[in-house]
Amino acid sequence: LDMSGQAQPEQEPQQLPQQQQQQTQQQQQQQQPPPSSSQMQQQQRGPQDQAAIERELRRQKEKFLMFTRVLIKYLEQKDPRLHQQAKMIIKDCADRNKRKERGYESVTAAMKERLKELVGEQYWKRAEAYLKHFLDQKKAAAAGGVAPGAPGGP
Repeated sequence: LDMSGQAQPEQEPQQLPQQQQQQTQQQQQQQQPPPSSSQMQQQQRGPQDQAAIERELRRQKEKFLMFTRVLIKYLEQKDPRLHQQAKMIIKDCADRNKRKERGYESVTAAMKERLKELVGEQYWKRAEAYLKHFLDQKKAAAAGGVAPGAPGGP
């Protein structure tokens, strides 16, 4: 009852600022997806593991760049029309990556997906085989031996 004798609606006691903060944090956590297992593993890794991961990613990127050179050279010989389209895709992916477009954060992943779709499985596999042959020759030359498949080789 108030001073006039009329009933007042019940008022909830005011929440403490700390309680409000906790509720806000809980709501935010519910809205965010849980971290993926790879994100959790990355957070748990030490600096040495992180450096090894970065080296491996750099190695994979370099290998893919070699593969694209082989693919482009192969297409230049076998299919000039696809050769031109592949060059345009590479340039487009690089430009979109520079502009930070969504889906092009990883220029190599974007290129791989689009190039594979363009050239098809047959040309893709053929370029992979040529790259493997090239790397085998390079390894054999570094070791001072004869490359497999070369005259006089295994």
